[in-house]
Amino acid sequence: MARSNAPELKKPFSVILYGSGGAGKTALFEKLVNPGSQFLEPHSTRGIVYKNTKDSALQFVDTGGSELNAPYTKGLIPSLKADISVICVQANDMLSLSEAKKEYAPIINAKNNNAPIIIVITQTDQILKETEEFKNGMKAFKDQLGIKEEPYRTSALSGTGIKELRQKISTLKEQLVDYKESSDAFVNAKQKISSFHDMVKEAALELRTISGDSYEQDPNYQAVSKIDTQLKTVLTAHDGPSSMSKKDDLIHAYKTAAQEFTKHAQSVDLKVESPKVRGILDRIWDAIVNLNYKLLFDSADEVKDKQRFAQQKMVKEDLIAIKKENSEPNNTVDNNDEAKDRPGLS
Repeated sequence: MARSNAPELKKPFSVILYGSGGAGKTALFEKLVNPGSQFLEPHSTRGIVYKNTKDSALQFVDTGGSELNAPYTKGLIPSLKADISVICVQANDMLSLSEAKKEYAPIINAKNNNAPIIIVITQTDQILKETEEFKNGMKAFKDQLGIKEEPYRTSALSGTGIKELRQKISTLKEQLVDYKESSDAFVNAKQKISSFHDMVKEAALELRTISGDSYEQDPNYQAVSKIDTQLKTVLTAHDGPSSMSKKDDLIHAYKTAAQEFTKHAQSVDLKVESPKVRGILDRIWDAIVNLNYKLLFDSADEVKDKQRFAQQKMVKEDLIAIKKENSEPNNTVDNNDEAKDRPGLS
């Protein structure tokens, strides 16, 4: 079956806005999707609304929170999966803060326990300063969610904090994408090394059978048994959350074990070994060569992908700069025309 050359369709990166009715989610939602959009007068959102940014890299999701729509919306929220959760709380509004604590924080923690959470204080243009009660309540809310970072203070009307919030979301997205790629690379490497380990364990059993009762004195069995033990230790030590650094550590540990075996294999006079023993040693040797090649090939692909991403990002930034430069008004003034327009000059 021929392989399709069609590009893989990627799921947009989902940013979900939560909060009580009147918390300013919809106005903030519109500004995050399109910073140049006009300010929307407050209105109720029914159900769930999805909008993508122009490049479709981000998908923002607005959840209706008004008293009328909240029961309907809350029934839909458990089906949502956020890459980033944004909880909106109206400035100095203790009722908005209380509902965020009681209604939305438990849902977010239960459904998106690995997704970053950002707290946003909205409608800051409506207050002179935050009350002590609100500050203390917000501190307790941060502690409840395990968030150390200060909330982002925004105003969809004046534009305050919108740029900073969008930048934070973009940065988080890049970090999460990098983590996902690192995690995939780690799992891929571990699976390859684990498959090799399974083969080594079988080889050790074969050598034990061939050597009989004296297997413990057999140098070939000792070498294979040693790499078996080393690989078991390597794979066990690298259980748990994955990262690119753990992948590099895993491969380094595997190569150290493999090098010890290859030194033994090079020192063995295969002519005096039985065909079965020669076959086992050759099989392990070939597997090491193939695995080294695969791991090297994967690493090269990762480097190419990173280089391509960096080039695409650079081109995109250049295009944005050119577009911005072309859109700026021409402030050059003809001195003669300016002089003609001044009173008293002719």
